[in-house]
Amino acid sequence: MCQRSCFPSHSIEEDDLMSILLIEPSKALVTIGGEDVLMYEPLALEYVAAGTADEHDVQILDMRLEPDLEGVLGLFRPDVIGITAYTVNVKTVRRLFQAIKAWRPETLTEAGGHHATMVPEDFVSPAIDLIALGEGVFTFQEIVRRRDKGEGFDGIPGLFALGEQLTPDVMGGLLCRMRYIDDAPSGALEEGWGQVVIMGAGLDTRPYRVRGVETTQVVEIDHPAAQTLKKVCLRRALGGLPAHGLFIRVDLDRQCLDDAMRSSGFQPRERICFIWEGVTQYITAEAVDATLRTISRIMGVETTIVFTYIWRGIIDGSARSQAEERIVASAHRLGLPWIFGLEPVDIRPYLAERGLLLVEDLGADEYRERYLASAGRRMNVFEGERIVLARGVGKHAQA
Repeated sequence: MCQRSCFPSHSIEEDDLMSILLIEPSKALVTIGGEDVLMYEPLALEYVAAGTADEHDVQILDMRLEPDLEGVLGLFRPDVIGITAYTVNVKTVRRLFQAIKAWRPETLTEAGGHHATMVPEDFVSPAIDLIALGEGVFTFQEIVRRRDKGEGFDGIPGLFALGEQLTPDVMGGLLCRMRYIDDAPSGALEEGWGQVVIMGAGLDTRPYRVRGVETTQVVEIDHPAAQTLKKVCLRRALGGLPAHGLFIRVDLDRQCLDDAMRSSGFQPRERICFIWEGVTQYITAEAVDATLRTISRIMGVETTIVFTYIWRGIIDGSARSQAEERIVASAHRLGLPWIFGLEPVDIRPYLAERGLLLVEDLGADEYRERYLASAGRRMNVFEGERIVLARGVGKHAQA
């Protein structure tokens, strides 16, 4: 690891310095890259480091030679971490960023290098805060300056603008979807509902930011790997796991939701609000079917579920726009292919077969009318995803 003596000395007080770590990653063992022929100097990172070393404490970790990232993080405790990447490094770098955020969520993370310049959407991840395009010396300088001053990063030349540049309508859809789903637990809490169950919870903060949520039980159901990361982040941010939470680990493509819920000690209460956001397109039709049937079996008349789905035509390729083609391709490159979809005309009978009653099925047009037009806002909204609110027939209706 390059020490501070590699860079010009400065007179700034030590307490005023930010710690900045720049990482040259090693490639995956199963890939073939330039370093199989020769070991080149991390010159690009040295240029970037030189641009900020006058004012901050900058070090370079070359993981081809020194793979102990955990040890370096513990000793150096960087405030900002930048990682460069060629195409052979993409999956490795994404895993490194996930480990870094699990270690210290407040650390600012930035991806750069050749692959980030050519295909920046491959680094769109909750664990990566910023993506730099092209030669990053001046871009990184400005990132560090603004971080030091507590300013935002909007408008920095050479910085990839997440969301609207990836696809011009995804961000609008996400914001409207979030608002709609936020209203579900809020309404349930106001009416005194006993449980909010979030399936595929990921890093969802609803269990901690929705007003009054601590008065009910929040059940988070997720893949074991995702839930492990979530718990690490919660312990670091809150000092422990919240008393009103129950965590259930399940891989819906391989495990039965019913069995996982029973073995976890889950006890359904009289009124439950289920949330299933941004998940169905990633799992099989069989898994979606089994999950909805499990939910309908434990749901009462007053229980509701809100979930999202993608149009089937986008999934099978029979009705994709150019923008939707980019989204589908990006998901595939990230190892998260879209494999399941539904058609709006089929929603009501599809739910009825699984013991659920459709309340409403909304998409971009309804979002614009409900959330954007009334606020005088204009924003593109993704047309390919819709959201369903349904209620259960359940035990009470069958009695």
